[in-house]
Amino acid sequence: MAIEGHDGYEGASQRTRWGCFAAFFVGTPVFTFLLFVDALGDCMPGSGCSHGFLSQVLVPGTIVALVAFFAARAAIGRRQRRNDRR
Repeated sequence: MAIEGHDGYEGASQRTRWGCFAAFFVGTPVFTFLLFVDALGDCMPGSGCSHGFLSQVLVPGTIVALVAFFAARAAIGRRQRRNDRR
């Protein structure tokens, strides 16, 4: 049974919130830059260059955002553990 005025859901942890902020603020500019570069680049006829949204924009942008997310979560978690020991 929930305590009055408390439904039992605490929401996202501080680590998750900072991870989401980091993924958004790092991933969005990287994604935008990659999208812009992909839109500018054009393959010459007959040259076997690869040109694609998925392989050159979406996947690298997602990887950068995930790295930022997990790095921020790890840094906040490490700082929280260090502060808990004091």
